[in-house]
Amino acid sequence: MRTDDTTIVQRAIPVQPAPPKPTYTPGMRRAAYFAGLIVLASAALLYQNNVRATRPPEFARGGPFASREPVLNQITLNGSPTPLPGLGSLHSTATLVAPKGGGSYKPIAPGAFTFPELGTYIYDVKGSEEATAFGRRDYPPEMQMTVHRPTTQGSSEPSLKPDELDFDLNFSTEHEEREIVAYRATGIMFTYEAGTITFGPGFTRSSEATYSPPMTQILVPLKVGAKLTGTSEAKDPSSGTVTRTEDWTVQVLRQEAIAVLGKTTVTWVVKIDRQSRPGTSEQDTRSRTYWFDTSRRIWVKWYENFQGSQDVGPGAINYSTEFTATLKRFDRLGTQSTPAPEPSASASPSP
Repeated sequence: MRTDDTTIVQRAIPVQPAPPKPTYTPGMRRAAYFAGLIVLASAALLYQNNVRATRPPEFARGGPFASREPVLNQITLNGSPTPLPGLGSLHSTATLVAPKGGGSYKPIAPGAFTFPELGTYIYDVKGSEEATAFGRRDYPPEMQMTVHRPTTQGSSEPSLKPDELDFDLNFSTEHEEREIVAYRATGIMFTYEAGTITFGPGFTRSSEATYSPPMTQILVPLKVGAKLTGTSEAKDPSSGTVTRTEDWTVQVLRQEAIAVLGKTTVTWVVKIDRQSRPGTSEQDTRSRTYWFDTSRRIWVKWYENFQGSQDVGPGAINYSTEFTATLKRFDRLGTQSTPAPEPSASASPSP
């Protein structure tokens, strides 16, 4: 310890200047931007391959989706309901035109067709689909359509009515659709339609709609030349918002014999044309031709041509598809049938 009066002087430590801020050239900024995009795309791809591709879609109506997953084993097949008198009257401005004469077919049950046999219908598929900026891809050669009624449904979703069935279409893990089909006194009709279509990690087109009134697909009674026109609102099943309004026309074109599971079957060829009205976020133009088998109460073949657009941000995504599906096999749950013999070329008419 010092005891004198000497002042101790200590050299001051100079303050270090702040480090210069890093400068980024435009090239470095672009590189960082693209690196971020790569990270996001990689994450989306991992999600698509490892998560989304291993689980079925979730729709607002109809219960669990009957995909190629083991969820099929959880489905109990229920019998066809007894048709109720007057059930399913079409509350719309639809106009029915039926010509005089010609062949006709009356339903096998009073007032309505009974349900088709429940199970998985396997179809040969030939065609392709295309989306903006993603190009065109062919469908896999086989598609599954499972016709069933769910044993469980979410507490918040409307239960299927006694005359409704789920038609779950599985083209691939990247293309799945659901149609809720009602078998009613005035015809076979769609009450709900949904789909999820994915092109790589960057684009998924999803759409769900409850139709008000239901959209007729097959007329009752069937009569060559009969024609039905109507208008249906497609409503979001969660919010009730109208996403599009469709004008549609159904017409019975003719009867035609085709090969079905190795046997010549007389079918009814029925065409439905659908067109969205302008002014909504979804714009669709769709044409489908059915080859309807009255003994099976289901379409054993159909041809579809679809052109649609959906608003996304400031722009729109365009999607189109064209394909023909032809029944090749029917599987009850827990069984697997043998494929039908290949039909001759003359037994596969064009739409």
